[in-house]
Amino acid sequence: MRKATAERISRYFKARASAEGSRFTIKRLRGPLDGFHQWADGKRLISAYEIRRDDGEVIYCLLIDWRESAEWYLVLCSQMTHAPLSELWRETQHDDIVSLAWRYQPTKRDGRNGDRVAYFRRHVGDTTLQVSVPDPDEQSLRFIEDLFDLLENRLKADELSLDEPETRETFPEGEAFERRHLLRERNSTVIRLAKARAMKTGALVCQICKFDFEQRYGVVGHGYIEGHHTIPVKDLQKGSQTRVEDIALVCSNCHRMLHRKRPWLTMLELRALVVPKDSE
Repeated sequence: MRKATAERISRYFKARASAEGSRFTIKRLRGPLDGFHQWADGKRLISAYEIRRDDGEVIYCLLIDWRESAEWYLVLCSQMTHAPLSELWRETQHDDIVSLAWRYQPTKRDGRNGDRVAYFRRHVGDTTLQVSVPDPDEQSLRFIEDLFDLLENRLKADELSLDEPETRETFPEGEAFERRHLLRERNSTVIRLAKARAMKTGALVCQICKFDFEQRYGVVGHGYIEGHHTIPVKDLQKGSQTRVEDIALVCSNCHRMLHRKRPWLTMLELRALVVPKDSE
């Protein structure tokens, strides 16, 4: 990416580090990096940050001339070893929206990379992601959340983890990066509110097939269900916000079926396809 873009990201991190009441604690690492990692030590650096989420997860973000070619990279590094986990550098721009493109390309030698790609695509929708670069004074934490989610999806796909991540709707295909300002509002807060409202009136039951995680799995399923945005991004108006009423609570299987083809199925369409139990 251009140095100006890397500096823009650095100013955003710096501004968010001083914000109060955030679920992220951001601490700048003083450069130059010495003893951080063999692939980073001694290279030109704009800034480096340790970002800690309120659940204890940590990533290190380096804005660095990674290949010493005057091409700047945002490198996401492991908390434990500081080893690089993802490198974002391919810059795209549409109108005034700048994004970083990242592609999932597993290279393990166990013959299961095809399974990994399918796993990643199942949760993200594609193998190439567009992460929108925030303005330095932007209040939203969406950019940081996207970096954590990118790593979660990448690492779980690498492991073919049975603890699968929730299906992402903030990394859609193609034109999504052109709609950054709309996507910023589609965060997890409104889904948590929808779940809390449903639990006040009864169990968390899929609104399509009536599946109840707690009834099926006991205590481990208590409080679990997925949130589905019933209004597609293309239908949102600029400046609009997702309301609790726009979230449907669905089981994992129905959620995947809703997104299985384009255009996405509506709730009514999928409900009509559900085979009644007594006809199975």
